[in-house]
Amino acid sequence: MALSTFTQAAGAVATHTVVAIVYLGALSRLTHGVYTPAFYEYQLDRAPDNESTRLIPYVDAALATLALVRATRSYALFFCFAFQVMGLGLRLREGKDALLDTALAAATAVALVTSVVRDVRVAAR
Repeated sequence: MALSTFTQAAGAVATHTVVAIVYLGALSRLTHGVYTPAFYEYQLDRAPDNESTRLIPYVDAALATLALVRATRSYALFFCFAFQVMGLGLRLREGKDALLDTALAAATAVALVTSVVRDVRVAAR
């Protein structure tokens, strides 16, 4: 039981961390870094701010919101994880530092796994 409580707590912390970072990314991209200049620099290092990134803040906001809703959390976290792994792969292929990207992907993986495990347990009842 204690491990289950720890797992739930770790999943909740990971989920809320991912949601906060994704919302921060949406705000930063949408405002072009007016309120978050350091985070915006981090984003520009990963993807330039051009026409191809116009939809990113809206997708980020939608995924973060869906991750807050229990019924859609696993799906939203899956897409967050998939996008992060794709970005991580691109960073590694370019030979750039990927420590922060790896940490975010790991947090998303923890959130996703704990969410899916919870969904399976609820479905088994």
